[in-house]
Amino acid sequence: MNYASALGYPGKEFLKFWPPDVELMGKEINWFHSVIWPAMLFSARLELPRKNFVHGWWTVDGKKMSKSLRNVVDPISIADKYGADALRYYLFREVPFGDDGDFSEDSLVNRVNAELADSLGNLLNRVLVLVEKNFGGHVPNTSKEGEIPKLASDTVEAVDASIEKLQFRDALDAVFSFIRELNKYVSQNKPWEISNKDRLGKILYSLLEALRIVSILIYSFTPETARKILDQLGSEPKFSIHDLEWGLLRQGGCAGGRN
Repeated sequence: MNYASALGYPGKEFLKFWPPDVELMGKEINWFHSVIWPAMLFSARLELPRKNFVHGWWTVDGKKMSKSLRNVVDPISIADKYGADALRYYLFREVPFGDDGDFSEDSLVNRVNAELADSLGNLLNRVLVLVEKNFGGHVPNTSKEGEIPKLASDTVEAVDASIEKLQFRDALDAVFSFIRELNKYVSQNKPWEISNKDRLGKILYSLLEALRIVSILIYSFTPETARKILDQLGSEPKFSIHDLEWGLLRQGGCAGGRN
């Protein structure tokens, strides 16, 4: 009854939180949560949780982690070595949530380097360098031209739909598909060759605003990274769904983390 009593059952406070939208559990306790616990709730005339979601196990070299096999991965040690964001990102990105996954430190390093560092990190650095060089580190004129605002809106919808289904890898797939499009946009438009400040400003604003939206979408997975991106963009650390609207990055603000 901990699940109920911790929320104040049988007091009125309990009803503010019950029933839960989702109960998350390991597959080894699925029988209890799907049979015994609902029977207890029925007998107490309480509503059942709206959804049960059973997640998988992390294995090492195809074997379940076990103290006797001495193959247990210490998450604190991994987080200390690579950062909590890197570990969180890898765990959500590597396998579909709900399936078993095989942990590999090499795979963690490769994925974080290829996606967080190269795809996202390099894009942010390239854009900030161009803003510093051409606009003195200030956010140029706002823009809603071109395909980037529509791509951003589509990405927000895709991420929202995936998270609603607890398909976290799909959510991150959508974000990094958007990031790949942003990198392609940079390569196609070659902003370093553009002398027209008005056109250049619109391109760079689109990239800055897209990165702001990306930071909000990855906040649940990599909160420290998301905060650092917003700091670099000179934007307030706001991460609500209302902050996903296009055009909230103010013109004239300092991009590059300068105050």
